[in-house]
Amino acid sequence: AEPLKFVEEGGCDIATADALLRANGFKMGPFELIDLVGLDVNLSVSRSLWEAYYAEPRYRPSLLVEERVAAGRLGRKTSRGFYEYPSSPQPLSGTLPKAEAPRDVVAKGELGPAKVLLEMATTAGMHVVYDPGDGYVGLGALHLSQSDGRMAAEHGKDCVLFDLSLDWARTNLVALAASSGTDVAQAAAFFQALGKEVVQVADLPGMLSARTICMLINEACDTLLRKIATRDDVDTAMQKGLNFPGGPLQWADRFGAEYCVRVLDNMARAYGEDRYRASVLLRRMALTGEKFYASAQ
Repeated sequence: AEPLKFVEEGGCDIATADALLRANGFKMGPFELIDLVGLDVNLSVSRSLWEAYYAEPRYRPSLLVEERVAAGRLGRKTSRGFYEYPSSPQPLSGTLPKAEAPRDVVAKGELGPAKVLLEMATTAGMHVVYDPGDGYVGLGALHLSQSDGRMAAEHGKDCVLFDLSLDWARTNLVALAASSGTDVAQAAAFFQALGKEVVQVADLPGMLSARTICMLINEACDTLLRKIATRDDVDTAMQKGLNFPGGPLQWADRFGAEYCVRVLDNMARAYGEDRYRASVLLRRMALTGEKFYASAQ
């Protein structure tokens, strides 16, 4: 649902959205997966779920799917869906050109889930200086921050946001978003020096991966809260049933419930809708610092 909404709002094109989530370890991008299952099947399931939960905003069907179903573009079975077949998926285009790597990097405070980037920067030959601050990477006048659900425009001028990653060591593609008039070349060069390709997406709340992953975590928490399934059931089902690169409740432990709630709260404020309300269980764990597992996985 979140990649569909992100593309609906002009965040990026379909091929880029799929590539970014594959880079996060998902075996297929969401649009590839919908094409495989069938857009008519996806729409039917979405409608029934939305109606069963009394028009719950999280489950609202996507207009992107609806318009293609109306046009007979049902996916692989009709040779046309989000992609044209058999030549799909399309190769990624629009990666940013190579730029000279920065020599000096200033770590302003704690980077949370992205702190490993500083170790990688040191290994890549950059000189990293650690200073107090609000949790961002300083590249000259540029502030490079991990998405926390706010738009770069909310951070002000000279801010570039990078999206959440499930595994920075394995991710080969990074998304950046910038406030209006801000040049992303220095930020791109930082990630390129770490061996990553870089794309720029539109400045939308939560970017793509952060909003998708935090909403998956939130849904898992609500499933647990309502006693629909146990902790182990949830994570096993997502890994064995959908081939996820980890369980959502494992991700919650890794990134911290507080980070997930912050992303959701900032998105709820930006959009002004109930879709992004944090699960009571997730919010409680953010307040207490509890984890789902004895040790974070």
